[in-house]
Amino acid sequence: MKTTLLKVGLMVIILCSITGCWSKVELDQRIFVNGVFIDVGEEPGTVKVSISTPLTNRLDSDQLSGGGGGKDKPYSLITKQSTSIGKALEYIHKDLSRQLSLSEIKVVMISEQYGEQGIGDLLEWIKREPDVPIGAYLLVASGKLDDAAHLTPIFEQLPTTVLLSFATQGYMLNTTIKDCLVADAAGLGYAATLLQNDKIHSAADAHKSETWTGIKGAALFQQGRLKGTLPYEEAKTIAWAYGHLKFPIYSVQWDHGKSKADLKFTYTNGKTSVKMTPNGPVFTVHLKGRASIIAKKDASHRFVKDVSGTIMNQMRETVSEDFRKSIAYSQQIGADVLQLGFLLEWNAPQYWQQVKGKWPEHYKKDAEVRVVTKLSLDDYGKEY
Repeated sequence: MKTTLLKVGLMVIILCSITGCWSKVELDQRIFVNGVFIDVGEEPGTVKVSISTPLTNRLDSDQLSGGGGGKDKPYSLITKQSTSIGKALEYIHKDLSRQLSLSEIKVVMISEQYGEQGIGDLLEWIKREPDVPIGAYLLVASGKLDDAAHLTPIFEQLPTTVLLSFATQGYMLNTTIKDCLVADAAGLGYAATLLQNDKIHSAADAHKSETWTGIKGAALFQQGRLKGTLPYEEAKTIAWAYGHLKFPIYSVQWDHGKSKADLKFTYTNGKTSVKMTPNGPVFTVHLKGRASIIAKKDASHRFVKDVSGTIMNQMRETVSEDFRKSIAYSQQIGADVLQLGFLLEWNAPQYWQQVKGKWPEHYKKDAEVRVVTKLSLDDYGKEY
């Protein structure tokens, strides 16, 4: 009898252990958020929060784009305002028939105005909210954030897929929330991709216009606040120094502007070093790259091999000048976007302890940053 009771008890225990998760929520009871948009609210001290979610009942595997084909968009954008991000999300959540899931957020996009006021509240919310992935990418919108949130995904189904591509394709920066948190904790700066909006004619109706979003440059942050922006050409060198830039194209001129050529880089890489001197640290940024000539117009009709040296000299000067402009501006606003402070901490920890507390001001006035370019030609195109 005792043996039977023991067997029954053991079976009950085993059955209880395989009943599954008690707090589970079925997939069809969830709303998966893949993009969050943060802007200043209409009232002082408020914040406007929008979430972008896919509508699975409208997604069509045969649909090539979400912007030009069907009448029903396969995504939803919901906006609420409140005194904090968490409170705004609560207002969104209470009106929904399903539970919000923040674990699939891929993109966090903010407006320039919100960035200028400081993104400390955003970073604090992400630190405290366990569901939000710190691997989500940070993007900045120049102009109206609502336009960027309602962009037309010409070649995709979802707007957030387009925004995600701006961060992952290597045409500018791929800054994540984790990068922002680490930099803020260390008192250093960082840069994020800056986007701009434009209007284009609708593919479905020529009489209607749609929102088109593209890369404008880079937004520079220090201590959780947007300090300034860089135009596209100068911002490319910052991405190059990070090692994130892919396939940039540069144009050069010689013969007083009568001759010109376009070069496409098939390989780029960046590396930063520091050397301590009696006058303080000297930082050197090494920009390496290999390029192909994709267009050439020479006023004297010389073969490309005969002017390749001139082309590369002009190329080195162009890249170096763009980089010097970007660094000069970052020092002007006191934003260590290349995070040279980390390099100093690793290589000269005692000196870093002396300047750590006042690093933004030290970087602004005393940091010496040099650039060294090592650029070469892979080929001359189809001309031999």
